[in-house]
Amino acid sequence: MTNAYKNLTELHEKQREDIPSFFAYTDRDIEEGMAKLGLSVTDTDKVLDTRTYGCIRKSDSKTLSNLLTKQFREIQDEIRKDTTGEGFIYDMFLYELGNHDYKATRDAKPAIEAAGFSFEEIEESKILSNAFLKARMKIVG
Repeated sequence: MTNAYKNLTELHEKQREDIPSFFAYTDRDIEEGMAKLGLSVTDTDKVLDTRTYGCIRKSDSKTLSNLLTKQFREIQDEIRKDTTGEGFIYDMFLYELGNHDYKATRDAKPAIEAAGFSFEEIEESKILSNAFLKARMKIVG
């Protein structure tokens, strides 16, 4: 069975990969990463550490910002379109609960936060709470 949320997040990841980036933990990582960006090791003024998405060329920062805004809107649009909570929203909670080891930990907070919500928001929305409960039940069996 296909998961619409997972499919969209995988597409988003591929789109972000089109923007050259690197993570550096050693001097060698820095050398290789800077080369990947087409820069020399001394061009540190041309690099931005985004933390989450790694180091990118400063000249790509607007492109990344625009892409992230577009991707956020796409997810919000899919959530809005799911008026029952049985489609995209259910898929979102199911994926994030599985991705954050809910079955083993029974701690839903990391999954809820990864989906961009708080417990309060879920409790206040019948659609969100029904989808969340249905996904939890699927995970725990």
